[in-house]
Amino acid sequence: MKIKVKPEDFIVKERLKVSLSNSGPYQVWLLKKVGANTLDVIRDIAMRNRLAFSQIGYCGLKDRHSVSYQYISAPSGAINVVKGVNYELSHCGYMDRQLNKKDLLENQFDVVVRDVALPDELVLRELDSVNRFHLVNYYDEQRFGSARHGKGFVAKAIIEKNYRKALKLLIATPSKWDDKKTKAFKRCVAENWGKWERCIELAPTFWEKRVLEFLRVREFSNTTAKKALALVDKTIVELCFNAYQAYVWNLVAERIVLDTLSDESLIKIPYLYGMFHFYREIDEKTRSFFDTIEIPTISPKLKCEGYVGRVILDVIRDEGFESLPSLRSNVKGAIFRSHKRPFLVKPQVKFRKEWDEIYTGKSKWHLHFSLPPGSYATLVVKRVFYREL
Repeated sequence: MKIKVKPEDFIVKERLKVSLSNSGPYQVWLLKKVGANTLDVIRDIAMRNRLAFSQIGYCGLKDRHSVSYQYISAPSGAINVVKGVNYELSHCGYMDRQLNKKDLLENQFDVVVRDVALPDELVLRELDSVNRFHLVNYYDEQRFGSARHGKGFVAKAIIEKNYRKALKLLIATPSKWDDKKTKAFKRCVAENWGKWERCIELAPTFWEKRVLEFLRVREFSNTTAKKALALVDKTIVELCFNAYQAYVWNLVAERIVLDTLSDESLIKIPYLYGMFHFYREIDEKTRSFFDTIEIPTISPKLKCEGYVGRVILDVIRDEGFESLPSLRSNVKGAIFRSHKRPFLVKPQVKFRKEWDEIYTGKSKWHLHFSLPPGSYATLVVKRVFYREL
């Protein structure tokens, strides 16, 4: 089983909650990008139009390996350059404020799954299971961008006040998912740790260059590392903290599944930091119970109540923390923001099968479905085609 063989094999389109008007202080654009990271594209748009990154609003991050259609906003009249190497903008309308994450209604996906050898009846059974009984709303590996190297979480190291480790995880631990420039930079820093000047020119972003320039003229210590972390781009810090929140959320969801269902009835799918536990079917009582569950992402101010609260506290203690207040960070801008996430996600997958023109003798399946913001299409694919992972 393969996905994202070609960019057009994975298409995602945003749908907004808000209506656009014919005039207003903010202009809304539809951004089509191919094979590019959302943040990199927005930085390029900002640079080409002489805007600050913060002047561009957006609803979410879309996968690099895809064709994605998403909305951005900027002050009216501020964007004149509408094309880049791997993106283009189309004017849609106006708003009276900047776009933000709360404006996103859902993401629509068209996914082609290639090189499938499974019998049709097995694929159809799993598709029927997902449509009837839904699936646990785990965060998939894309959420762990800053930790996809599998070596640990920047945010956890910051909370533990191990700032040296946090910095090393962030700027000196490459991942196979990094682009070439980022890999080269991180390898250079890892090989020349403490000799920062050797890697400054390889820094792919301004904030990475700024961090190395800061370290270059100072004696390295845990305190120096802490100060360097305060220079990291705020968006990157937020993503690092989101990654650890997602990991803990997955652990809590996993524990609820294991508390509720027998182990032998579960479908187990390995991922970078553990195991996804899914079910094929559940009775009405269990489905009603799962429907009531919302799991909040962790933060020091979170009040844990009831069964879910007890599970969160158990997981936090297993992670080595006494309580939720102990999750406070002493690095400027490095904080957890909590929000509730439904335990279940409920795609209704439409599908068709064809013979694969790339992988001779294999089938390909076209899947079309919608998901709420923050849920992962790749999780649906893994759940249906898990036998071929």
